[in-house]
Amino acid sequence: MEKVLFRANWHIILIGSVYQYIHSVATNLVYYLHVPHEPLRDLGFELLSPPLEGSDQFWSEILIIILVVICLGYAAMPCVRKVRPGEQRFVTLMIARYFLVLVFCQTIRMISFLVTILPSPNSHCREDSPDYNPPTDVAEIFTRVDASTGCGDLIPSSHAIFATLGGLLMNHYSKNKYLKAVMAMLVIAIGFLVVAARKHYSIDVVAAWYICPLAWFYCSHTFPDRIPNDIS
Repeated sequence: MEKVLFRANWHIILIGSVYQYIHSVATNLVYYLHVPHEPLRDLGFELLSPPLEGSDQFWSEILIIILVVICLGYAAMPCVRKVRPGEQRFVTLMIARYFLVLVFCQTIRMISFLVTILPSPNSHCREDSPDYNPPTDVAEIFTRVDASTGCGDLIPSSHAIFATLGGLLMNHYSKNKYLKAVMAMLVIAIGFLVVAARKHYSIDVVAAWYICPLAWFYCSHTFPDRIPNDIS
């Protein structure tokens, strides 16, 4: 069944995978255009003070990894136990759905941070920081791969997008209310930790929290899961 579904959805998965490179080029471009400046005033920064520093800054990444493991574990569960009636799920459909909505969200994200380049609040994006290292030429814009130390790619938050889509994925495919509640708490916690670590402004997280559900709703109704007639 997975092979049949993959033949019907491979192009969505391919486009979603290639789009990650396009998104990487866009983040390098905005890093090249970024001008170091004092961060904007943010109520979230004032409430979540002092900022997380050192190893504490990685708590958001740790929770994202936990969220991803939960999603993968849920998708792979039929491999280790018998699936109850009504609980049938397919890894291919979940991956294709995630990539489809992710492409929509990343398109909005790239347009947003390229038309209005905000000063990044992260400490490594300050002019006097030894870690401030933007691309210097076109070749580097197209070849650098760095998902953690860029500057300028702010609104909406990429951390919040990935986390929120993971929560929406479980909300759509799972019928376990406890699992849905855990995912919702992880999404909220990741948003607060991202702001506390000064990786994003509060608006970056809030924007992701409403853009992702809207994109999911649109894609679900406009592009329903592609299930061949012989297994639907």
